[in-house]
Amino acid sequence: MTHRRSIATIAAAALALTTAACSSSSAGGGTSTPKKSVKIVMVQGVTGAPFAQITAQGAKDAASAVGGVNFSVAGPANIDPSTETKIFQQIVATKPDGIVLQELPPDLFTRLVKDAQQAGITVLPYTIAPAAGGSATTFVGDDGLDLGRMAADRIAEELTKIKGANVSGEIVTGICVPGLSVLTQRLDGLKQEMAKKLPNVRVLDAFDSKPDPGQDFTVWQQAVAAHPNALAMVSPCEADNQNLVKIKKTSHAAWLLTPFDLDDQIIGGVKDGTVLAVFPQSSYVHGYAATRLLADALKSGSKLPSGWVKMPVVPVDKANIDEIVARQSSVDNQRSYWKSYIDKIFATSSVATLPLDQANR
Repeated sequence: MTHRRSIATIAAAALALTTAACSSSSAGGGTSTPKKSVKIVMVQGVTGAPFAQITAQGAKDAASAVGGVNFSVAGPANIDPSTETKIFQQIVATKPDGIVLQELPPDLFTRLVKDAQQAGITVLPYTIAPAAGGSATTFVGDDGLDLGRMAADRIAEELTKIKGANVSGEIVTGICVPGLSVLTQRLDGLKQEMAKKLPNVRVLDAFDSKPDPGQDFTVWQQAVAAHPNALAMVSPCEADNQNLVKIKKTSHAAWLLTPFDLDDQIIGGVKDGTVLAVFPQSSYVHGYAATRLLADALKSGSKLPSGWVKMPVVPVDKANIDEIVARQSSVDNQRSYWKSYIDKIFATSSVATLPLDQANR
């Protein structure tokens, strides 16, 4: 800007900056004007996985419950960060009121989310916490460290029962997307808790198990062959555990298996004893809570709650597998099962939050 520019031009520029600042603030808060109807898009990191479809169903149910929400879901069928970022940018260009976003991975979305906010779009990350320095101030998801600790506790309990308190050996771990916080935190929690419970058991650093299911199967076969005396095989990835169920059944191996996702193969593994226990995300509640929070804020013109809205976790094993199978069998059963959890989250007008920097960091 030069001293020759007119006062009117300067005023116009100042107004534009003010408008941009207000739009940017909507990332953490929402709008200031109530609306009868809003457009919300859920952008998922993967749409083809069973957990993603359950998440999307929860989101659709929330949009329907709030009313006046034009809701849709977008994202790549399989894990493909470059495709997801392109889809996100395409959605931003359509100028929805809000986006519920699974940042896979978060670092790729930091700048893109800021751009969306400056365009007046409210962005609410779910499942995967935004990167440090990100501009979103609300996150809906569970605690990855807690999931890992739960798995470690169950493994330690079972190993102690079988081999005694002085058990020693190795636990092999793999990860399909190295560095992705929502996955690494589960393994970090496992390692931290196992060091406390069974200090003579060594949790090996995770190898790259590959996101492609075919490659994944091959590298896990190699890992199992390389560690025939492993105490457990652990991965935070759904495809890994699907393959591990197959490998364990065909090889009649004794190592323990504790997945973090539910699908038909893993449920079958719990029933026949191939899987010790499962510590899954509450996918339906993730989708429902994130979408309802965003829709309520946009329609009322109020701010989103600042911080981390922590989601519940329901472990699965032989004791409750029949109840879980019934839950998974239909959309109506999902709605019925999770109603009490959702009611608890929204029991008061102010949803409880934790500091955002504690989420999956």
